[in-house]
Amino acid sequence: MKQPPSVEITNDRSKVLRLLHPLYGLKQLAHHWYHQLWSVLRDRLHMQRCEVDQAIYFFRDGDQLIIIIAHIDDLTIMIHDIIKSFDGQG
Repeated sequence: MKQPPSVEITNDRSKVLRLLHPLYGLKQLAHHWYHQLWSVLRDRLHMQRCEVDQAIYFFRDGDQLIIIIAHIDDLTIMIHDIIKSFDGQG
């Protein structure tokens, strides 16, 4: 949420902004949240989206794999780091 440009920021704690529409009541809220999530994952974290399931994102760098699964407003994050052992040591 952003503050309207016509409203000045003051230190007066008795003033608040009133929402005209509740956030959880908006039909397009899920679409907006998904779009924001995908923008952050793609642009800032360089993740890719699964072609089969659009709610699964992944990042692979060498032996490291990060998978994020989005379901409604919950995220499950899995990290797999493959450690290679040499000559039975490790």
